[in-house]
Amino acid sequence: MLVGHLAVGFVAKRIEPKVSLGTFVLAALLTLAWYNNIAGPPPPNPNAIGISSLIFFSLTIAWAYWMNWRRPFYSSSSGATPK
Repeated sequence: MLVGHLAVGFVAKRIEPKVSLGTFVLAALLTLAWYNNIAGPPPPNPNAIGISSLIFFSLTIAWAYWMNWRRPFYSSSSGATPK
């Protein structure tokens, strides 16, 4: 599922040739999170699961907010089209 999602994302980026650093950072982050999830042992302290999930979720939301802030804005009334 992860590989399929990344393939669709990179095919979409091929249509729009600008591939940003954020695309590769997201792909690396998701791949590392997935690998650590299946390869790593469970933490010895059950409270660490909630804390690490909260940190990961907070970083993901902060990253998504930052990417949305960097995205160019096109007004439908100005007649501008995305490049």
